[in-house]
Parts: sequence; C-alpha cells; structure tokens
Amino acid sequence: TIGDKAIKLEVAKNAIAQQTGLTHRPDIPSDRGMLYQTTTQQPLTFSGKGMEFATDLIFINKNRVVGLYANVTPCTDKCTNYSLPQKYDAVMEVKAGIVEKLGIKNDTEIELTYAGRN
Repeated sequence: TIGDKAIKLEVAKNAIAQQTGLTHRPDIPSDRGMLYQTTTQQPLTFSGKGMEFATDLIFINKNRVVGLYANVTPCTDKCTNYSLPQKYDAVMEVKAGIVEKLGIKNDTEIELTYAGRN
C-alpha cells in the first residue's frame, strides 16, 4: 500500500521466479506488479531484457523507498543494469508511470502486507 493505493504484487519466491520476474508477459494492469525480497548479501540487478512493456523499479528498505528507477524500457541487446549500492530488503517492479502517478520518491512509506496463499 502506498498512501491509499493498493498494488497487488506477486512474490518472486525462488531464484527462478526472481530471474524471470515479469519478462515475456504482454502487459500487466497498473495495479499489479512483482515483489522481490533480498538480503544485503544478495543484491538484485534488473534490466529491461525480455520485457514487453516498460516498468518502474522501487527499492525499499524497512518499508521506506531508498531508490527508484522510472520507465525502465524493454531492450534486447546491450541492456542497462539497474541496482543500488545502498542497503535494501525488497524491490517492487510495477508498470511504468506508477512512480509518477503516485508521487513516489525517496523516503515514501510503503506498507507491504502479505494477503495471499502459500
């Protein structure tokens, strides 16, 4: 939840899910996305490779935004990698435009609530 807006996130629960993420999907609704959880020992790196639509990447540490990349565009060759040097424990990948639409910036509070099935 960001402010009063809820985004339903699939959780990438294993290495394969983290590697594939949202790749090869034709599109997703603007209120959906993917959540990647990590530790400082395993920082995550993202790119637009294999994507069919642009995304926003929101890096979170203890329910606060610590960095973001807006409008990561699809690519096929020589793709830019996106990560952060500072500590984070989760990354939300959502449809491009959400960062701007919801006014997300560093230090924005994001409440992550588990409401799904195992």
